[in-house]
Amino acid sequence: MSVSVLDPDNPNRPVCTTGQSNSGNGLLKPTYDPTAIDCVILDGQYPDLIFSSYGSGIREEYPTATVSSKNGQYSDFTITSRYAGASYNNTTVRVVADTEGPVARYNSVSKELTIGIPSQSVTTVDDIVKLINDDPVLNTQFVASRGALSDGGGRVAVGDWATLTGGIRPADLRPEGTVVSANGINAMFQVSAKQAGEQWDDTEIVIVADSNGSRVSYDASSKQLTIGVSPDNPATAREIVDLINSTPEVQDYFEASLPAIAEGTSLVPNGEDSVHIGDSGTLRVHSAGTKLGASMLGNSDNAHLGMTFHSVEYGSQEFVAIRAVLETDFPLTDRFGNIAEKSYGTDIIAEIDGQLATGTGRIASTATSDLDMSVWINPNVQKGDVLGFRITGGGALIQLGPDVVSEQQARIAVKSVHTVALGGVSGYLSQLKTGGPYDLLTDTATAFKIVEEVTAEVSELRGRLGAFQKNRIQANMQNMVDAIEIETGARSEIVDTDFAVESSALARQQLLMQSNISVLQQNGQNAQLLLGLLQR
Repeated sequence: MSVSVLDPDNPNRPVCTTGQSNSGNGLLKPTYDPTAIDCVILDGQYPDLIFSSYGSGIREEYPTATVSSKNGQYSDFTITSRYAGASYNNTTVRVVADTEGPVARYNSVSKELTIGIPSQSVTTVDDIVKLINDDPVLNTQFVASRGALSDGGGRVAVGDWATLTGGIRPADLRPEGTVVSANGINAMFQVSAKQAGEQWDDTEIVIVADSNGSRVSYDASSKQLTIGVSPDNPATAREIVDLINSTPEVQDYFEASLPAIAEGTSLVPNGEDSVHIGDSGTLRVHSAGTKLGASMLGNSDNAHLGMTFHSVEYGSQEFVAIRAVLETDFPLTDRFGNIAEKSYGTDIIAEIDGQLATGTGRIASTATSDLDMSVWINPNVQKGDVLGFRITGGGALIQLGPDVVSEQQARIAVKSVHTVALGGVSGYLSQLKTGGPYDLLTDTATAFKIVEEVTAEVSELRGRLGAFQKNRIQANMQNMVDAIEIETGARSEIVDTDFAVESSALARQQLLMQSNISVLQQNGQNAQLLLGLLQR
C-alpha cells in the first residue's frame, strides 16, 4: 500500500478519504473516495486504503508475565510472547533444577516454558534473559527482559514461576475524542475520560478566547470541557495537553495526549503548532459495535490503523495479489506508487568479502576459489548496514596438482548433517518429534516449513559436492590422464629408437665436424705465414 501525504503548502487540505467507517454491519469498507473534490493526490499516487471497523469489543495484545523470584525483586524477570492473541495465554513459566543447566525448553502441548538451572552454581537474571533471547527456537516465540527493579545481577531460584496472560483484553470503553485543529496536524490533540460511563459520552471540547491566558474548566451539566487561550499568543497543542493533565479541577476526570498518528496519513503530530480558537471535538466510545461487527485482528478497534497485506516470506518469488470481487472501485497501489493488483518482492542485494553476492529472498550467497558461503540476513537490516563475520575453519584441503601451491589446491567444507544442525529460520529437524517444540500433531505448518528448509539445505549441499566433483576433481583427473598419455608417447619414442642407425648418423656428424675444424685451422696457419713474411 502506498503512503498518503498531505499538501506541504497547505496542511489543512484534506486527503482523499470519505472519512466513513462501518459500525456493526460485519463489513470492512475502504475509506478511499476517488470522486472527492479538492483533495490531495500528489505525483499521481493514491492515499492509503484504510479499512475501519468498530466491532467485537476486544483487542489482542501480547501475553506476558513477570516471574517474581523468591530471592527478591532484583531477581525478577519478564517473559513476553512474540505473538498477539490467545494462543500463548496461560503458558506457564517454571524454574526447575537441572544438572545440565542453564537450559530452556518449551512444550507446546502442555504450554510450559521450563527453565533448568544448576543448583551448584549461580544463575542470574541476565543469564536467563540471554539464554532465551539467544536460543534460535525460543526467541521466535518469546522475548525475555529484566524485571522492573532488577539490575540483571539478581540470582533466580528453583521454584520461581508465573503464567502468561493478557493476550485478549476487553476493548477500552472510555469515551475519547480528537480535536482536529484548523492550524494543521501538529496542532491536534486528543482527550479521553478516565472512567467509562454514559455521563462522559458526548462531552464537547471547545477552544475559546480568554484574555487571561490559558485555562481549562469542565461543566458537568452542559457536558462541556472548555479550554481558554490567549488570542494574541495561543498555546500549542503540547501545552494544552500539559495544562489538562496538571489542572486539579479536570485531571481527575480527563487525560490528554498527542495522537499516535494523524488518521488517514502516516504522519505523527508533534504538538508544536498553536491551537485555533473555534477548534472542537466530542468524546465518544469508539468500540461499541454490535456482535456482527468485524474487528480488525491485531489492531485496536479504537484506532484507524488501516490494513496492510504482505507476504510471509521474502524475495522475487513471493507476491501479494488483491482483486475486487464485486463491481466496485477498489484502487490498489504497490510500494512504488503504481496502480497494480499484484506486487512482487525483491531479493537482497549485498556484498560478501567485497564481492557482489547472489541474492535469493533474504539469503546472500557467494562462491569463489577462496570462499563459499551463504548468509541469512535479518529482515530488519537497513540499506548500508555492514555485518562482520569470522571464519574459524577452512574445510578439507584437497591437492589437485603436482605442485604445493594455492593455485593447485582447493578447500571444501561440509556442514554437519545431524538432525540438530539441519534446518533454518523456522527450526531444526530434531525438533520434529512428539513432545518437541514443533510436534507434527500440534504445529503442522511450522513442521512443513522446517522440512522444506531441510530439503533445500540438503539439496544445496548435494549440488555443491556434485559441482566440486565434476568441475574440479574430475576435470583435474582428466588433465592428469592427458598428461600421462603424452609422457607415455614420448617415452615410447625413446625406447623404440634404432641404436645402430642413430650411432652411424652420430659418427658421420662427428667426422664432418672434425673436417670443418681442420679446414679452419689450416686457414689460420696460412694467415700466420703471410704475416711472418711481411714482418721480415
